Amino acid sequence: SNIIASMSRMGNNQGAIEKAETLLRKAPPEAKKNAYPLFLLHLGNIYLAEKEYQQAYECYVKGFRFVTAYNMPFEKSFADNMVCALQTGLQAGFSFQGELEGIKNAQSAAYEKMAEICFDLRNDKQALYYCQGATTDEILTTKCRVIRSKINQFKVADRLQRQKGTIRTKYFFHPVASSFNFYMATAYLLIKAGFPNDSLTWYFLQKAKNNQPENIDVRLLSSWLYYKRRSYQAAIREIDKAIALDKEYAQLWINRGIYCLAAGKNDEAMVAFRKVLDLYPDYPHQKKLAAMMLAAGKNNYGKTLSHES
Repeated sequence: SNIIASMSRMGNNQGAIEKAETLLRKAPPEAKKNAYPLFLLHLGNIYLAEKEYQQAYECYVKGFRFVTAYNMPFEKSFADNMVCALQTGLQAGFSFQGELEGIKNAQSAAYEKMAEICFDLRNDKQALYYCQGATTDEILTTKCRVIRSKINQFKVADRLQRQKGTIRTKYFFHPVASSFNFYMATAYLLIKAGFPNDSLTWYFLQKAKNNQPENIDVRLLSSWLYYKRRSYQAAIREIDKAIALDKEYAQLWINRGIYCLAAGKNDEAMVAFRKVLDLYPDYPHQKKLAAMMLAAGKNNYGKTLSHES
């Protein structure tokens, strides 16, 4: 980053560009960390100075996507420079290619792109902010209308999943609300604590089942105990009984994916994880889910055993 910035300040922009592209090609993946955004910002500025507007814009987009994904500085710098590249290019009569072809309003085009990037990264608050800025005569662009509609749909889906609650919130935090709650809270605590006496845990689960035979959470907790004991096929059978009672409960599909992954059924695990994203777009443990989907895609289930429900 310092090298190309120095070359540019010495008036050798073309040399800086050639050097930068060479460094990018040769850089190992682990090099793209703290200095990567500043590198892209410098390179975009050099392209802009050379009136290579398309390349400048693409550098800023790449940088903006990177810093947004990893919550790093320079987000505003990349956003402002995207607008600057578009405005400067349009004023100079430059015709942008690809998705920018035929654009008229530089700010709306840039804000629309930023809204799209933020939405892809599931940063809905930022996406809505940029949607609001991507207006022409008070009318939202087509992409922004779609983004806002999807965010509203996701909010409804997320609210439905949150209303279903979790074993922790329903029973563990309210163990004296009823005898059923006590049985479930005790079984949950024994499993979480890794209590070696399975028969005691099964006793409380059976008491809960006798109390409410069709309760989905009893099946969910039972499947988890099977999983903790590495009885993966039994865990899958038990969670399938729960899913048969409520196919729209995202937590059940999370658990099924985990069990299938542990059992080496990677295709089934991937189906389950995708179902979670359909039902619960803002699932709070997105990074763990992404890691497990990556493991399923690589046929490497051993790495996911620590990602417990």
